[in-house]
Amino acid sequence: MGLLQQNWGWVTANPWGFATFVVLAFGAGWGAAKLFYHERIELLKARAGSPVQQSTKESVAGKFQYVANGRHGPNLLAATTHDAFVGQELSLRADIPDNETLHVVLHGPPHAYLSDTSGAWHYNVVGVTNWVISKYQDNTSSPVQHFNAESGRAELQLIFARAGNVRVEVFEGDSSSASWGKDIRVYDKS
Repeated sequence: MGLLQQNWGWVTANPWGFATFVVLAFGAGWGAAKLFYHERIELLKARAGSPVQQSTKESVAGKFQYVANGRHGPNLLAATTHDAFVGQELSLRADIPDNETLHVVLHGPPHAYLSDTSGAWHYNVVGVTNWVISKYQDNTSSPVQHFNAESGRAELQLIFARAGNVRVEVFEGDSSSASWGKDIRVYDKS
């Protein structure tokens, strides 16, 4: 308010200049908020558009469910999660219908530098629920890991260790081709 009082003479002499400044400042603030809070905005939109599902029993029979947030943070399998940061705690959570199976494959960014960590991601072995996890395969083209689950809730804590694109492929039921997939962009915190 003090800044406005100090520059009142300029404001009254240049009303269009002041209006332009206000619009530009508002636009810059809006753009920054959209950039930094995009995932939270999408989460709020998803919550407003559909009821929150608390458990597998409440989910629609015969449908695979991927809630927006799990016990460890944003759900990597949710439609609202598109970006992540190195070191951020994420959930790999799914509610799987009775007599069904789920197969998830992560394809990660290859080593870009010799100083890169050996794994593009890691998971916490404590608290893994209903996931059977294959050995992490770190080859020259792209690291790969498979996650399998059966009926009920499946969840684990996943943490990305390297920036880059991660491809998620999801095979629902007995499907031999991916039911759906998406790309997650992993950013460095700096």
